[in-house]
Amino acid sequence: DSGSLTIGIIMAFLSVQLIEYEKSYYLVTPLDTISKPALAVSCLFYPLTDTLRIFILRVARGKSPLSADRNHIHHRLMDAGYGHRGTVNIIYGLTLCSIATCFFTRGLEPEISMAGTVIVPYLIMQIPAYIKNRTCIW
Repeated sequence: DSGSLTIGIIMAFLSVQLIEYEKSYYLVTPLDTISKPALAVSCLFYPLTDTLRIFILRVARGKSPLSADRNHIHHRLMDAGYGHRGTVNIIYGLTLCSIATCFFTRGLEPEISMAGTVIVPYLIMQIPAYIKNRTCIW
């Protein structure tokens, strides 16, 4: 856990730094029009989605949200038969899909960009598990 907590605090720090980045510094045009909170959320899509999903499921089942189980997305994908390499590739693909959605929605209202950044990858996340065993990850 100490390694994941360290990585988490570094990712949180870098996300805040990204959001607080001054536009007065030189940014290339495509990056200047992106909603920075949406970009931070798109980079953190997988850990945020997995954490929120696990907390909701555990509380709904009457368990402590901090208890351990094998209900994380990566466990579900591995149990569906994708193996370690396939699971990691799917998670990387989802993160890249989230970041790409953020880039495709640049120039739109920040709320629309944020919604697209979360909804599109979440729907795509359901495809691998559904293909293998006809159930969704949620």
